[in-house]
Amino acid sequence: MFEATSVLAACTTVDVIGPPGFAHSGVRCIRRHPFAILRFYPGALLTLLRVRRGDYDLVVAGSVLMAPLARFAAWRSDCRYLVFAHGLDVVYRSAIYQAVFLAAARHAHRVLANSSFTREQLELRGASSGRIEILHPGVHLPPASNGSQAFRRRHGLSGRPLLLGVGRIVPRKGFLEFVEDVLPRVVESFPEICFVLIGAEPESGRGRVVAAIREAVVRLGLQRNVLILGAMAMDSEELRAAYAAADLHVFPVRQIEGDPEGFGMVAIEAAAAGLATVAYATGGVVDAVDPRCSGRLVRPGGAVEFAQAVCELLGAPLSRDRVRRHAEQFSWQRYAQVLRRVVLEQCAEARTERR
Repeated sequence: MFEATSVLAACTTVDVIGPPGFAHSGVRCIRRHPFAILRFYPGALLTLLRVRRGDYDLVVAGSVLMAPLARFAAWRSDCRYLVFAHGLDVVYRSAIYQAVFLAAARHAHRVLANSSFTREQLELRGASSGRIEILHPGVHLPPASNGSQAFRRRHGLSGRPLLLGVGRIVPRKGFLEFVEDVLPRVVESFPEICFVLIGAEPESGRGRVVAAIREAVVRLGLQRNVLILGAMAMDSEELRAAYAAADLHVFPVRQIEGDPEGFGMVAIEAAAAGLATVAYATGGVVDAVDPRCSGRLVRPGGAVEFAQAVCELLGAPLSRDRVRRHAEQFSWQRYAQVLRRVVLEQCAEARTERR
């Protein structure tokens, strides 16, 4: 939401109820609450009781989880409210959640969905299609990195084909299944291939997924074909060098009911560096990978087809310039244009209705 806040602050006056430590130039943080739902909501509601009619023209909820607060604030101020929807916050399987949080989102004057998948899930749950607009997250288009050879030398990978996986190491990302079911098939055609995995497992995972990946590597004799580098900051030079050094990005997200991939941001970040992606066609990933110009989409769970697509693109790589042009559609500039238009339209409607 940091970029969204920047856009809002550039076109209107913004007050924020946010977590401790929140700070943003040009924004007044009227209340900071610990971001744990049972502590955040009571404090936020007390703050919103001070809102009076006409204080605001538009209230924005950063996710469906915040929609009831936005609805209450909009009622207090006699204005409109807008909700960002990200995927998991729409499909969360709880009768209470669906009846309270999603109901508030359905009644929003505008919902900004991060993908066509999220929009579809909203419509399936009763949201009016006329109130939903797709707004894909944006990406910064980095300058071309000249660190690719240095990255390869640092990790002893010079001259070898490289596959790159980036993301949180959680079951949904499918890295374990990729190592077990896809990588051995790729190694048959490209014995020198190395799969470089960048990411960290959340503390809640207790290292179980990483441990399972390491065990699979040993069991399958892939020690020379897998390199786990751990976490890197998304804006770090080392990550940019990894994107530049890799031959292909793999995004083997699993299709798990109730735990969807709302968009597929990492595929766009890879494309911004000119790196094509092979991914399973699940959730919002289908919006992030264009089979015509930025990679390949494979039916969910199709390990054989995934390996074939990887081998195909290793043998006949897509033009990095062509892949980068795909990412340009998701620039922060375009994101800002769409969000600014929606916000100004809703503010104008609210003022008209209040007269």
